[in-house]
Amino acid sequence: MAPTSFAKPLSPAPPSVRQQHRPSPEVSRQVLPPLRSTRLLDQLRERIRLLHYSRRTEEAYVYWCRAFIRFHGLRHPSQMGAAEVEAFQAVLELVRRSGNRRRPLPEHQYGVSRPRCA
Repeated sequence: MAPTSFAKPLSPAPPSVRQQHRPSPEVSRQVLPPLRSTRLLDQLRERIRLLHYSRRTEEAYVYWCRAFIRFHGLRHPSQMGAAEVEAFQAVLELVRRSGNRRRPLPEHQYGVSRPRCA
């Protein structure tokens, strides 16, 4: 009589976390309905809610979009390009490296004239 193995057969490895949460091709290709709002941040909120993101994610996206727009003197993002994004990222990096997030950096330290918004 042959020895009987009680070990379970090996199952395929589970997909990584990244693969589990990746949207299916059908979802990424779906046609989204037109936006009803005319204001930019309201359109952002509407699209985020349509995609079923969490409220906290919505708040973070709106916060950073608002900061980007205010940094560039309330210009519409459609009027800006890669140079404005890089300037904003450079200032964020310098603020992060300065260690004190509450104290604004003087303009001469980062070489970009930051528009003052009311």
